Amino acid sequence: MLALPIATAEGGFWPAVFLYLLCFVFTVLTGFLLGEACTWMPKDSNIITMSKHLLGRVGTIWSWILYLFLFYSLTIAYISGGSQLFRGWFVEMGSLGSTLLFSIAFGLVILLGHSIVGRVNSLLMGGLVISFVGFVAFSFDKLSFDHLANQSWILAFPALPVLFTSFSFQGLVPTLYSYSRHNAKLTRRCIFWGSLLPLVCYIVWELCVFGLVPLQGPDGL
Repeated sequence: MLALPIATAEGGFWPAVFLYLLCFVFTVLTGFLLGEACTWMPKDSNIITMSKHLLGRVGTIWSWILYLFLFYSLTIAYISGGSQLFRGWFVEMGSLGSTLLFSIAFGLVILLGHSIVGRVNSLLMGGLVISFVGFVAFSFDKLSFDHLANQSWILAFPALPVLFTSFSFQGLVPTLYSYSRHNAKLTRRCIFWGSLLPLVCYIVWELCVFGLVPLQGPDGL
């Protein structure tokens, strides 16, 4: 989410909104399809189980490769971003030290079990919500809507992979189906509303950043 305004800066606000809507529709529809596939599978199936039933051995191998690649990439992204925060808190700490500290700290949280992970996650999400609402509340009356006029559709589309990644949740659909006690209708509702909320937050986030900071920087250079 933090990287979205940077990725879409050259394309402009309105092309970014169009791409957000495009990603929203695509991810919701694919989520519905995966949710429907879950209803055909044995209880508590996952992506790999679904691949075995529907795609055969070759499809299962590719699913493993793509699944591991996706979560390996996400892990790298989280560790990289988290270690930068640690470097901000501990000025004299280098990149290697901050990366190790971040990995050890949150690795220990995971080892303590899902109950502790849930509590820490709720605490962090609460801080995120408070920070986001505070940022929007304090910045909204300072926005310059003239900054939103800049747009380039050609330069907007290279940001599509970053935007799509920000909406991706498909790997969680089987788990969501299990949490909803195998209720397909409830799963579809969770997918829709769980995608709509980030869409609104992303657009508001873009509006605030684009409205506060011009493309050339605050000094016009």
